[in-house]
Amino acid sequence: MSKFNRAPSLFVPHGGGPFPILEQGSPISKYMKSVWPHLLMNKSSNPTPPKAILLVTAHWEEPDDHPTGNSGHDGGPAISAGSRHELLFDYYGFPPETYKYKYPAAGSPEIAQKAFDLLKGAGFRPRLDTKRGWDHGVFVPMMLIRPEADIPIIQCSLLSTLNADEHIRLGQALEPLRDEGVAIVGSGYSFHNMRLFRATGFGAGKLPDDMTKKLKEFGEGLKQACTVASPEERVKQLTEWAKIPGGRIAHEREEHLLPLLVCAGAAGNDSGKLVWEEVSTPTPPVHSYIWE
Repeated sequence: MSKFNRAPSLFVPHGGGPFPILEQGSPISKYMKSVWPHLLMNKSSNPTPPKAILLVTAHWEEPDDHPTGNSGHDGGPAISAGSRHELLFDYYGFPPETYKYKYPAAGSPEIAQKAFDLLKGAGFRPRLDTKRGWDHGVFVPMMLIRPEADIPIIQCSLLSTLNADEHIRLGQALEPLRDEGVAIVGSGYSFHNMRLFRATGFGAGKLPDDMTKKLKEFGEGLKQACTVASPEERVKQLTEWAKIPGGRIAHEREEHLLPLLVCAGAAGNDSGKLVWEEVSTPTPPVHSYIWE
């Protein structure tokens, strides 16, 4: 019997580059600072922070040249396994101060090894990585959610296949960590189409009405898939996310959606709940979900 209470599985939109830190009056920044810190706590009579956070970032894909195992998985995932990791400033054209940020949380080689063993046991081909820094999908939200930097973080990559079913199964393999007090956090975006972001002037303009309608349909379909009561139905609907009307408009490339699928896979029998919805832009609502 674990001495830890079950930690949550939480999907958070991480904003664009360092904007949530630069614009701390924005809705997403306010929510990161005021609500998500409480969501990280376990659901118990005496809520406590997680023992560690395994964070799946949209900005790390395991390269295709990682050897393919008998499982058929095309490499990955990679798991950060150092006791400390530098920050990787993987954005461009921002003010100089955004390249000087610090987030000195520890890593956890021990939990990284546990994640490795779980994934290998599930037929994946994981590898441990002690060198790659934490990208902005990690440090930008965490600087606001947990500025104390006192919870160890294990960064996890996506699979290079970008296959929906494999990412759900990746989450299913990692679910036992939650019973050891390790929160599973997915950092991505429920809507991510850079072409449309640019077309609207990053929120300043307006999309055609027919496109807006389809994108709202996708938002509603995604909400239905994430919050449906049946775990089997949740897996089915999210595996087929591209069939939701507007799916391929919302995500021409799905790397920002896949961390959500990992979190949904790690949900087990827990019910999903929409915990934040940003509707102030002409793009579709941006969602955050929790399973606990």
